[in-house]
Amino acid sequence: MSIKKLFFAVSILIFSIQTAVAENISISGSSYQPGTKNITSGTTVTWTNMDATLHTVTSDTGFFDSGALSQGQVFSFTFNTAGTFNYHCNFHSFMHGTIIVLAATPAPVLTTITISPSAAALTVNGTQMFNATAENQNGAPMAGINITWTSSNMTVGNIAPLNAITGADGNSSAMFTANALGAATVNAINSTVMGSATVAVRAIGLPPEVAIYDTDHNGVIEKNEAVAAVVDYFAGNIMKAVAIEVVVAYFSP
Repeated sequence: MSIKKLFFAVSILIFSIQTAVAENISISGSSYQPGTKNITSGTTVTWTNMDATLHTVTSDTGFFDSGALSQGQVFSFTFNTAGTFNYHCNFHSFMHGTIIVLAATPAPVLTTITISPSAAALTVNGTQMFNATAENQNGAPMAGINITWTSSNMTVGNIAPLNAITGADGNSSAMFTANALGAATVNAINSTVMGSATVAVRAIGLPPEVAIYDTDHNGVIEKNEAVAAVVDYFAGNIMKAVAIEVVVAYFSP
């Protein structure tokens, strides 16, 4: 093995040792020190017998057993299951210890990106600030997430900055600038996770179109029949959360 390869192998070994999760318990004065140890699942616990007399580390339920340990000998066991594990010394009935294993907390993973507002209507040269919130699997905001901002139609409008890092509140902001009439989708992306919002750019003074229809679609608004209204702000872009007042002056009998 060359010196270069040997150095690489040693480096990997040192890294593995440094990143291992381990806890130590001393057997001293005919007692386990500490008597109770709290750990997370996946942790390896090592007992070292410091006494001149023999001791054991024996599970009360037979889950693990060190056998007789003379002075200086060690016993290690990895706890992969959450729970409370009581143990004792087979040679000394007064010696007892407890390992409390807590389930390891899963690392936070980005699961959702939400953009607000979810829709915007602008005129040419108008601007809209969009905010993206990154959240993990528990719904908590995630800081330090790189957000890539895009516009689906750069002719209609552009978004800047193209990249931004979420702050402590999990938020990242970017400004959309309308360049021409039309529609565009604003996206906030990190790997496979994406949030979207829609933008409609219309001419100045162009009112939205409101379509009202009867819910059974027979062309007649009947007594006590619910009606629905759809607001089309520009070129098929349906607007949400728009207050509509519908007054029916006549209905068929």
